[in-house]
Amino acid sequence: MRYYLLFFSLFFIACENLNSGWEFDGGGYVKYKLNGKDSYELEYDANDVILPTTNRHFILAKTQSNSSGHSLTFMVYSPKLGRNSPVYTETSFSFATGPKATLTGDSNFITIDQKDDSTWTADLSLFFVDCRSGECVDSLPAIHLTGRFRYWLPEE
Repeated sequence: MRYYLLFFSLFFIACENLNSGWEFDGGGYVKYKLNGKDSYELEYDANDVILPTTNRHFILAKTQSNSSGHSLTFMVYSPKLGRNSPVYTETSFSFATGPKATLTGDSNFITIDQKDDSTWTADLSLFFVDCRSGECVDSLPAIHLTGRFRYWLPEE
C-alpha cells in the first residue's frame, strides 16, 4: 500500500505543472538578431501585450529588460494579416539598458501571419537609430532588428 501511495504522490508532483506555461498562462517571446549577428530572446508576460478589442484598434507589445539589458516595444495600429507598418512614436528598442532607440527610415514592417483567439505570430524587420554607445547617433548606420514574435493568449 505504501508503494502505491508513494507512486501516486510522485506522479502528481511530476504532473503538477503540466498545464502551465505560455500556452496556458499567456505570454510569449521574440527571438531576434541585430544586423544579422548574435541571436537574442526577450520574453513577454501575459500582461505585457495589449491586443485589439472592439474598442481598441492596436497591438502593443512591451518587453521587460532581459539579462542583456535589451528591451523592445512595438505597436501596430489596425493590425491585419500580412505586412503592417509599426507606429513610429510607440516603437523603440533599448540596447543594454541604454537610451531608447527610435525607428529610422521607411523600410520598417511587421508581418503578422497568425492572429486568432489563442496565438499571435509575426516577423519583425525594424531599423533603429544606433544608441549602443550610450547616446543616439543619427549619422551612424541604422541597427537592423530581424526577429520572430510569438504570443499566446491566456486561457479563459
